[in-house]
Amino acid sequence: MSNLASPTIQSITAALVNTFELEKSLEVHEPIYESDGEFSAADASNPTFAFNIKGAGDPPAAFVLGSNGGGLAIAGVVDGKTIITNVKKSQGNKRRNDWEVSGMNYPSAAA
Repeated sequence: MSNLASPTIQSITAALVNTFELEKSLEVHEPIYESDGEFSAADASNPTFAFNIKGAGDPPAAFVLGSNGGGLAIAGVVDGKTIITNVKKSQGNKRRNDWEVSGMNYPSAAA
């Protein structure tokens, strides 16, 4: 149990993922009006995946800020570089440990 002089998050032995969100986005390059009166083709590049995972219990030890999440496997995301950008832990009177981890995957980046 935490004492009032130095509050800390207490550990429990189980972990549960409550929600998982995955968003894919592209950088869109608008068509350019050419000198011959025609538009160039529009282009999309630089795909990225943003993810957010919320759970209860202790977050997996591999979810360290700035890391690759210990080889975090996300369905549909198989290439590139994954970076954990946010790790949040909380605890209250009526709830045990809650945690939230978010990050980005850059499929075009070298792993």
